[in-house]
Amino acid sequence: MPAAARGEAAPRRAPATGGPAAPVTARRALVAALLALGTLGALGACSPSQPDATPTEVAPTTPSPAVSSTPEPATAQTATPDQGAAPSDTATASGEPDALRVLAVGDSISTGFNTCQLLTRCDSTWLTGPDGVTERLAGEGYAPTLVLAALEGATLADAPALVDQALAADPGEVDLVVVLLGANDVCAGTDPSATSSATSPEATAAGTAALLDHLAAVAPHAPVAFLSPPDVVSVWDAAHTDPVAQRAWAQWRVCASALGSDDAARQATAQRVADLTATVAAACAARERCVSDGGAIAALDLTAADLSPNDWFHPSAQGQRDLAVAAWPTVQAAAALVGNAG
Repeated sequence: MPAAARGEAAPRRAPATGGPAAPVTARRALVAALLALGTLGALGACSPSQPDATPTEVAPTTPSPAVSSTPEPATAQTATPDQGAAPSDTATASGEPDALRVLAVGDSISTGFNTCQLLTRCDSTWLTGPDGVTERLAGEGYAPTLVLAALEGATLADAPALVDQALAADPGEVDLVVVLLGANDVCAGTDPSATSSATSPEATAAGTAALLDHLAAVAPHAPVAFLSPPDVVSVWDAAHTDPVAQRAWAQWRVCASALGSDDAARQATAQRVADLTATVAAACAARERCVSDGGAIAALDLTAADLSPNDWFHPSAQGQRDLAVAAWPTVQAAAALVGNAG
């Protein structure tokens, strides 16, 4: 839950790396005009067949990822970024970098929905964009290939089927798995006071366990980097005073439990984020070669610059870069386990 929602002063965010975000003024005018025409009403609520409710944030001090090298939770360790493989460690005997097939399981954050253009996907994501995971893995001496198992509106329950579809389309052994899900589980859909469309804590726990079981079956040798869910309430904190953002949220009614006018519903949504963050950490600690992020993604506090001016909800290019920075220590720690049998 962001500091503002807890009644505390929000921490200073780390400065973003990379170039400036895309100009906002013209896009704000375009979004306002489209809203006036009712063009954007098709965004609607999040479901596997529609765009999801998935924000991203910018990285303050990033909690250290927790690495489980044995099934017992008590043996979980704390990994630091320098535990990732150095280039000299990942090169083959011929001097060529090691091939690394990375299976990424996610939702619209990972497809880049609305990041670059309205109602479209793009490659400027935390996975494939500037300073993204694949670029960073290449800098570690790997030759990464990405297999994307992601869909707008995906929940934890949808993930095993997405994995199967992705591997059927691009078969081969998986070396590393990264997971970023949960926004569509914690959001309560179109009714600001409803909770029935949000996934219950029991269901998210079952979905997390089922996904890890499925990954163990289809990618038995691959370490897993399992990231905490993004804090969707932080989107409201970042932009609720902006009239264009307010109008967009009111018309689209995406994740209304976080972005509506009901403070109690917002608090309940924040609690679901905290519950799922704890669930991911516990599930990962109980698994062999599973690395959780210590709540790094859930702890991110947004600014308006982290939100796409196309919808004021999904991440902007800057938001995607900031997400990559926050996710990297966890991915790096998992990558260091590649090739280790346990």
